[in-house]
Amino acid sequence: MKTGKDLLREIESWPIEAKDDDTGRYFFEIAELQAILEGKKNYVIGRKGTGKTSIAEHLRNYQQTNYFAEKLTFKNFPFNILYELRDSSYTSPNQYITIWKYVIYSAVCKMMSANESLPSEVRKTLKSVFPDDIETALQVHIKKFTDRSFSLGAYGFNVGIGGTAASQFESEWTNRVSILESFISSKIDTSHYMVVFDELDEDYKDIFGDTKRSASYFDLLTSLFKACQDIRNVSKKARANIVPVIFLRSDVYELLRDPDKNKWRDRAVDLTWTKHSLRNLFAYRVSRAMDAAGQILSADQAWSAISNVSTMRYGSRSDRKEDGFSYLLRSTFLRPRDVVSYVRECAKAALTSGKIRIDVPTIKAAELAHSAFARREVIDEVHSALSDIDEILDIFSDIRKSIFPIQEFKVHYERYLRSKPSERSDGLTFDKILEVLFHFSVIGNITTGQHQIFRYNSDRARFNFSEQICIHRSLLKNFEIY
Repeated sequence: MKTGKDLLREIESWPIEAKDDDTGRYFFEIAELQAILEGKKNYVIGRKGTGKTSIAEHLRNYQQTNYFAEKLTFKNFPFNILYELRDSSYTSPNQYITIWKYVIYSAVCKMMSANESLPSEVRKTLKSVFPDDIETALQVHIKKFTDRSFSLGAYGFNVGIGGTAASQFESEWTNRVSILESFISSKIDTSHYMVVFDELDEDYKDIFGDTKRSASYFDLLTSLFKACQDIRNVSKKARANIVPVIFLRSDVYELLRDPDKNKWRDRAVDLTWTKHSLRNLFAYRVSRAMDAAGQILSADQAWSAISNVSTMRYGSRSDRKEDGFSYLLRSTFLRPRDVVSYVRECAKAALTSGKIRIDVPTIKAAELAHSAFARREVIDEVHSALSDIDEILDIFSDIRKSIFPIQEFKVHYERYLRSKPSERSDGLTFDKILEVLFHFSVIGNITTGQHQIFRYNSDRARFNFSEQICIHRSLLKNFEIY
């Protein structure tokens, strides 16, 4: 069991990127995980850093008899290929349902080809068409499958549709999807086939300012949700267990518009975290850092294992106090990624000082590095809406206050526009810029009762133009506001 410096070194090595994390050791189960595995929940919606990719990685690596999973990531994927494959038999926003069904069925076929419970001739037929690495070969395979000269019949797909041989339908790629659907329905067994969609927001950063591309992007996503609904219905009729799961950023999801969107909520997981659930996650990670197979400590026990801090004082006169972990949480957006960042920076600061446990000076020393991390996260998240977000954040450094009236920010913003008119982007009004900053919780409102209102605490919160602005605490050190 690791203790002292060995424990701090393990914590110091925690990665921010979920794909680099040891999910077998550190994955923390959310309450809805079983519902996702069983196909009762198909959509996971959450802000950047709330653990979507961690869950997606867990689903891909989940080990159970007769369980198969494919994770399809669209990072660096040429979305233009998908945009070109509209199905004219559908109207907007449903014209991409067919291509998404093909993507899902391709992944299912790839998994079926690896299922030794299926007859060898079925697996041989599937392996002849579908690549071993469907994730990296997907874009090439889509082009091949939709080419007019491609023939499924040549590979042994001779399932009849409506009494007509499949080979007579080869001229239209959309009909090939029907052939695949019939083939899968007739050959699939009762195994569990999980198709995971992650990093669908990759094209999101490029669509603002391009109305046509923006409409196509959101039509594409809406079609994916509907394709998943269709496949669930087909799967149910075939008594199969095909489970497509979509992971999507909440700010992207909010922009989708469809008459059926309210119905999607029944099958959605809102990935939000509370102080209590983050304490449990922290306790789990520290316990696993100590011993990969040991007992899970309580949050208080986990904190005591790495820190000797019982209370932290804060405020302009240091007249307020709270427990050490609560102090850390105040500099987060209540997301696992923020907690991992701050705790590991504390571990680094303690090791740099030659200490075996985190104390008050190391927590204070870690604030600057964590604040720089928070700024980078904000830039990555907001850049799709405000391409000059880095320059806009510099305005807060010029103001040098954590709380100030809107008019003061407006004066500094207009000065920025005059000094760098060519860098102003996106064509957004000043009011809209404030709303974007509030949406991503860079700023909040101060109520008449001196309460701070941030969007991450309430999806219903809206920016109040009659109240003062406050900057989120995680960013203050980076803005040199003390």
